[in-house]
Amino acid sequence: KSLGNVVNPDDVVNEYGADTLRLYEMFIGDFEKAAPWNTSSIKGCKRFLDKIWSMSEKLVPGEGVRPELEAVANRTIKKVGEDIDALKANTAIAQLMIYVNALSDQGGATKAEYELLLQLLNPFAPHMTEELWQQLGHTEQLAYHAWPTYDEAKCVEQTIEIAVQVNGKVKARIKVARRHRERGRHRRRQGRARRSRSHRRQDHCQGDLCQGQAGQYRGQRLKFYKHSKAERRLCLFGGRLPQSSPERSRPLPTKHP
Repeated sequence: KSLGNVVNPDDVVNEYGADTLRLYEMFIGDFEKAAPWNTSSIKGCKRFLDKIWSMSEKLVPGEGVRPELEAVANRTIKKVGEDIDALKANTAIAQLMIYVNALSDQGGATKAEYELLLQLLNPFAPHMTEELWQQLGHTEQLAYHAWPTYDEAKCVEQTIEIAVQVNGKVKARIKVARRHRERGRHRRRQGRARRSRSHRRQDHCQGDLCQGQAGQYRGQRLKFYKHSKAERRLCLFGGRLPQSSPERSRPLPTKHP
């Protein structure tokens, strides 16, 4: 204080509001780590709250959460709830910003989508969200409203954006259904599994007793041919025949029958 580097919170509240100061203190960083104070960065939190306030004045018609926003809405509910329990308010607020940007990209929010936003933002900006909650026609206090739930199956995006590059430069972006990409991934996984099995079979046949190579077995020169029963048995037992095998008692033919 004697050096004159103390920030008076009353001055910040008078200029930006209590919710902005509260939001910035939780967004500045992890609670368990030190973070530098930057007064100019408070303006970013003020713009974020102003953007949410302006969205209440231009709600779009519709009921419930639109299908194109179900994934980001469920992910936001999940992450904000988990981060609050883990005292990671900064990442929870970052996820709320992602949700607000998604609403803006869709031209605004429906009443249900906006109510969901107010419920998730209430722990960080209680004064503004309580007032907006009453403007939507609710009489009960938002702080005592039930916390929203999410569907784990809907947390996954149904479409995937793929960049199209020509000579290393992005020329276009296309969106494909996730099931098509998963089907292609499944086919590639099957192909790798087939190649892996083929390599294992080849490894079993390495050495003296392998296809198309001459080998020494019980003092006799032997040659094995493709699709021969003896070769399959040799590959199966890693180049050795069991003691009870009838092939051990007689030499294999040197020519293909």
